[in-house]
Amino acid sequence: MRPLIALAIAMSCSVHAADGVRAGNYENPNGNLIVTGSADSLKFKIDAFGANGHTYSLDGDIHDNQAKLEGDESPCLVKFGASAKGIDVGNNEACRTYCGMRAHFDGMYFKPAPGCSSDERSRTRDAFKASYAKKDYAMARAKLEPLLTQCAPLLSWLEKPSIGNDLAVTLYHLHDRAACLSVLEPMAGDAAKTDDAIRENYPPTDADDYLPLVRAARTNLKLCKALPAQ
Repeated sequence: MRPLIALAIAMSCSVHAADGVRAGNYENPNGNLIVTGSADSLKFKIDAFGANGHTYSLDGDIHDNQAKLEGDESPCLVKFGASAKGIDVGNNEACRTYCGMRAHFDGMYFKPAPGCSSDERSRTRDAFKASYAKKDYAMARAKLEPLLTQCAPLLSWLEKPSIGNDLAVTLYHLHDRAACLSVLEPMAGDAAKTDDAIRENYPPTDADDYLPLVRAARTNLKLCKALPAQ
């Protein structure tokens, strides 16, 4: 993920199980948060991903709505707030020592809806590929399309166009021109740019990861535009 990214909630920092932070796996487009333990003894681990391959990783114990970690000159304070959506994570400047230059871990981490966790998304994409390989394009579409519609808040900046390209070529085989172009519309702007222009707008590692998706979108746009209008 980019910067998984992320993606991937809540902000209640009481440690009481009824209305506070609960054990579980939480995600956003830029990383994931794992909370373990019981209400009076919670531990957390965060892995976050930023631009150009920078990462952020930290873990510790949660007490009174926050974790206090060692910093270079002052403590790194990580605050947790729980809500119906998941966990909202905040931090202070001292926490920068734990991450790469372009990474950050603060923000909302969502409790994934059924079928939307990173592991479930991976299994869904494997099932999609199996159906696509059998040329069962209707089934392939049925498996993949919900990831874009139901799991959007958790999709990283690279995962979303990757799924979009796979769905677009599936829709091409189903001769659904309008749906195909609609799925590709978010990438149409970048697809119209040159590779050099893409590289100018993104850090080197990000450009290397993104360009194959842009090139695929260019091809898929040509294919879908060639379909007869319905």
